[in-house]
Amino acid sequence: MIKVPLVRWVQNNFVYSTSQHIIFKFPKCTIANLNNIVNKADKNTTNWKDALYRTMKVYPNFITEEEEISLMKEIDPYMQRLRYEFSHWDDAIHGYRETERKQWNEQNMKVINRIRQKAFPPGMPQLNLVHILDLTAEGWIKPHIDSVRFCGDVIAGLSLLSDSVMRLTMVSHEQEYREDFLLPRKSLYIMNGVARQKYNHEILKSEESYFQGQKIPRSRRISIICRSEIYQINRQWYKLLEMCIIIIISVHWAACLEYYIPLIVSNVFGRNRGSWIDSDALKERGTNFHKYLICLNRATIALVCSAHYLDMKTPDDILINIILSVMGILGFIFALTQIMQFMNTLQSATKTHYKHFQQLQEYIKYKQLPYNLQRRILEYFNYCSKKKFTTYQHIIHQVSAYLQEELILNTYMKFINNVPLFQYIPESVVSQLINVLNFKIYLENDIIVKAGEEGDGLYFIASGTVAIYNNLWKEVCHLEDGTYFGDVFLFLKSMHHNVNIVAVEICEIYILQRTNFQLIMESHLDLFNVLYNAVSKHVKKT
Repeated sequence: MIKVPLVRWVQNNFVYSTSQHIIFKFPKCTIANLNNIVNKADKNTTNWKDALYRTMKVYPNFITEEEEISLMKEIDPYMQRLRYEFSHWDDAIHGYRETERKQWNEQNMKVINRIRQKAFPPGMPQLNLVHILDLTAEGWIKPHIDSVRFCGDVIAGLSLLSDSVMRLTMVSHEQEYREDFLLPRKSLYIMNGVARQKYNHEILKSEESYFQGQKIPRSRRISIICRSEIYQINRQWYKLLEMCIIIIISVHWAACLEYYIPLIVSNVFGRNRGSWIDSDALKERGTNFHKYLICLNRATIALVCSAHYLDMKTPDDILINIILSVMGILGFIFALTQIMQFMNTLQSATKTHYKHFQQLQEYIKYKQLPYNLQRRILEYFNYCSKKKFTTYQHIIHQVSAYLQEELILNTYMKFINNVPLFQYIPESVVSQLINVLNFKIYLENDIIVKAGEEGDGLYFIASGTVAIYNNLWKEVCHLEDGTYFGDVFLFLKSMHHNVNIVAVEICEIYILQRTNFQLIMESHLDLFNVLYNAVSKHVKKT
């Protein structure tokens, strides 16, 4: 309800009405007051700009020309195989193609680490994958705030190939509070806090690309974006926390009811009716906090259906005790259900693993396998369970064909980027080759390749380390994850391995069989000849 003095003040200072019009009057104030109002407005304008510039910073010439060229040499071959998209899943980008990358060559990794050191405070968790966004000259990014479901509070972007203008506009105040930032080529911007959370950001279209009245020419632009990791709580732990909060609030309100219901009744029908609030136990509590504690104690006793140390003599005391006891029983059932569900969820994966483990043990016992073989089989089973390979296969088979192709390309991106052979192959053919890859896990000391065996295809080490031995089993070198061998065997059938290759630790290896490779290449003979010549030159050099 609006107080009368406030209404009169508004009427006297701002507005009076006639039967047909509403006439606004200028507020009664002096020139000094006007100056104060203007100064206050200027101060507010300065405040929001200060907050924005503190949390949105641009560092020109963060990298050198040579570093930009090096980054493009690594990025561009893969980006060229992707097609530009003109619709985005959240309608935020137009004319783009994008990917994510984890592995970089040594020189470019130094640049990525420099970005991370500049943008993220020590100890802040970061997303391992670096986002690469390629905009056409006609492409643009629409006003949006990056979803907090996918990244944390800090976003750092390195601009390559072209200058651009980024506009930040405050959410719900787009016209009043907006600021443009020039992002020069080779510059780094860092966005966090207010700029990250309270402002939409966009990259202006080529025809709108002006900064301080000057036209900023736009061409193809690539941004390399590092993001902090969002703190995520497990859903089941979240449900448990939610239940605890509900219990605490329920007990609090029960304590309030224990006090205020008898108090209201006493104010209506008179005090000294024998209610517990008239007892010496409550009067002895000198502060409100101590009174709240005794109310909390009575509420807890009522909720758990226990006996009060103060007798209940009045109808309202008895009634509120019955109501709270019923609520306590229902709350106990609810809490027990939630806890049981929580425990079952935590144990479901363990139960499935244990069931399969028991079946495997029964099989091993039935076959009476040697101890060493038993140990290796169990080690293999535990590794596969830990990595959840079956979960990935289940997801792959559930999604649509288009999404399946995208998932497969991203999953095997490390394989595609690290094998130079694939830089010559179109994306459509790469997808076919990936679909026929064989995935194998080799345990420690497993022989992957024996000297003298006929080469059957290309081997790519997705994770782990292998040792190379000559014919006399003398160690030559090690190969680690991200390396490959056997590409020449995709083309030549009569060649044999001249080394022994053994797993030093558990290794995940992708194998592209020669028969599968040549079967797909039958419809791309010109491409096959180009690849054959490239591999032949490589063999001659080595």
